[in-house]
Amino acid sequence: MLNIRLFGGFLLAGPNGPLDGPRTRKAAFLLGYLALLSGRAETRERLSGLLWSSRGEAQARGSLRQALAEIRRICGDALEADQQTVRLATADLDCDATAFLVAADADGAQMLARAAMLYQGPLLDGFDPPDPGAADWLRIERERLHRTALGLLAKAAQAEGLTADERGTVAGLARRVLAVDPTAEEAHRMLMAAALAEGRTTEALRLYDVCAEALRREFDAEPEQATRALAEKARSGDAASADASSVSKPDGDAPPSHDGPSIVVMPFENLSGDPGQGAFIDGIVEEVTGALARMRDFFVIARQTANTFKGVAHDVRDVGRRLGVRYVLEGAVRRSGDRVRISVSLIDAEGGALLWSDRFDGEVADVFDFQDEIAMRVAGALHPSLRAAEVERARRKRPDSLAAYDRVMRAYPHLWAHTEVDNADAMALLTEALQESPDYGLAAALLAWCHAQNVSYLWSNDPDIDRREAVALCKRAAGLVEDDATALAAIGAAYSQATEEFEIAETYVQRSLSIDPNNAWGWARGGWVRLYDNDPDTALERFTRARRLSPLDPLDFNLSFGTAAGHAAKGDYELATTLTEEGLRSKPNLIWPYRLLAVSAALSGQSEKAHGAIERLLEAHPDLTIEKMKALMPRGILKHMPYYWEGLRLAGLPEK
Repeated sequence: MLNIRLFGGFLLAGPNGPLDGPRTRKAAFLLGYLALLSGRAETRERLSGLLWSSRGEAQARGSLRQALAEIRRICGDALEADQQTVRLATADLDCDATAFLVAADADGAQMLARAAMLYQGPLLDGFDPPDPGAADWLRIERERLHRTALGLLAKAAQAEGLTADERGTVAGLARRVLAVDPTAEEAHRMLMAAALAEGRTTEALRLYDVCAEALRREFDAEPEQATRALAEKARSGDAASADASSVSKPDGDAPPSHDGPSIVVMPFENLSGDPGQGAFIDGIVEEVTGALARMRDFFVIARQTANTFKGVAHDVRDVGRRLGVRYVLEGAVRRSGDRVRISVSLIDAEGGALLWSDRFDGEVADVFDFQDEIAMRVAGALHPSLRAAEVERARRKRPDSLAAYDRVMRAYPHLWAHTEVDNADAMALLTEALQESPDYGLAAALLAWCHAQNVSYLWSNDPDIDRREAVALCKRAAGLVEDDATALAAIGAAYSQATEEFEIAETYVQRSLSIDPNNAWGWARGGWVRLYDNDPDTALERFTRARRLSPLDPLDFNLSFGTAAGHAAKGDYELATTLTEEGLRSKPNLIWPYRLLAVSAALSGQSEKAHGAIERLLEAHPDLTIEKMKALMPRGILKHMPYYWEGLRLAGLPEK
């Protein structure tokens, strides 16, 4: 599966992280152009004229062949070409720009927020067009997508029923639009309406003044009537009647807004000359991110999103703009035997200024202390009221063995892959970690989740044994994890998948989020917990929060499936079908989501699509029946979702 990010720059990623892009600018531009066609074919003549307009026909076609060969090196059989036309098949492609257009054209608050999250800046921002024809095309496409974003903001300002998180996501879009086009009144109005809805009248008036000044400076014009009306409401104190009045104030457990210090901890560079040190270095980044995230005053981008920049040259100002954060922490690690050196720099993403840097030298055994020291120094640099005691309270119970710690870090990519083979690999590594360090609560909690996944995803040969193992490991981990937010979320997830103890599952999720309100994975797992306990509205809110905290998350496909399941539970089977297909485009090798596709497609009257999904399931599980699925599925589906079995029957799955 190839992920192509065209908004805010150009980025390629595969299932395991960032990929090297095409070796030439023209090949990179061509790849972006084909991706934006959404699977439609383009003529070779058009492509040659677009990128090699100054060359003769034969020479231009030869250059096109070379560029296509470079794209084929990356995309493989997804690139389809004959003598006349070229197309990029969409089955193995996930492009943010095309997904944005689909979401922007759909109805509903969830899709509106989804579109707002995807638009991370102008198309191919910072990309120098390699030919006058390409420059004209890029200008037109940027304007088209910019107008679509403005239309979203206008729609959001009038929308009813947006949650605080959805409104926050749209506000992020407004800020990104204004960074490029300070005169965009739709963006100014969106931010003003959101401020009024939360009672911040002074802020609304300040935003109006900023808008008015930009319009006078650029066009010698005054704000439109709709903008002036919002300002009048602010002056009169009539905030409750603002267009965005349906937005409620965030509750006490909501993640901190961007009004406080917002930061992303970038992947640290490996200077050791040994690729095998990658898991060790990832662990350092994980711990520093976690220590900062548990400070409620901070907004911290999830590590999964930060990891999409791994191995990719980047400008911190571009990173800050794409992720909506003010600060960027960069670092490098050099390990030689038992010695380790960690260098870190804290940078203001708005201007690129270096705020603080330091170097930590010592023994590998001291690495946990270094991680806490880095977090403490960053906190002090960004927020003087946060003292060392805050970091001290954020410390976790550490494993007895660095080898155990390393195995858990190596297990993470397998945990996120959502395949049977990867789940087995993760279980082997986590089992070894527990053998090295029997009191390592995080390893026990993650292993419990693996056993629960074995059952939920139809991988288990004996579901009763896997369920018992999951519960036993949950109980073992519960007494060991103390304030480890990830471990607590894993315990809650395992209970929700392996048992009917939804109250216990929710308790662990709540504990996790109270410790680390920035834990995107915790919000995602919490969404599934609420879904299994027949609370789809809260589930959808949690999935939205997870996306806000980790906008480029490689696990975004799982949020698509969760959101789809939430809408199915609310009876919107057509939207559920669309979202499930969106997730499958990101992860077409997954099998288990086809059961959700079969259900939602069947119940929305798309019988051919439903039958196709059942055929895909039966290819992987030839003896699968409804009776067998009832023995394997999470207990909440049995208890609360009778429509699920009705959908499978309509789709053609045998009863016995």
